[in-house]
Amino acid sequence: MVDRGYFESEMEFITRRIVLRQDPSVREEDPELQRLEARAAAGASATAAVVLGGRLFVAGCGDTRAVLCVKGANGECWCPFQLKKSQRSS
Repeated sequence: MVDRGYFESEMEFITRRIVLRQDPSVREEDPELQRLEARAAAGASATAAVVLGGRLFVAGCGDTRAVLCVKGANGECWCPFQLKKSQRSS
């Protein structure tokens, strides 16, 4: 569970950034604006996969991808598995 204070501080950050970007007296070189822009450039993504009843379920959020791998012939490495077009979701 995420603390409510986290969302409140994020809203303050977003609001301050918008105000500074819209203020014609604030220059691109403004240190506070640069700090806020750098923070806004950060991001997150996640991929999760689970096998249930012999079926594979994969979910992604953000700019993320999953690579399906199979155990290599030597049994030591895992190799990417290329799906056939008919196996891909549309």
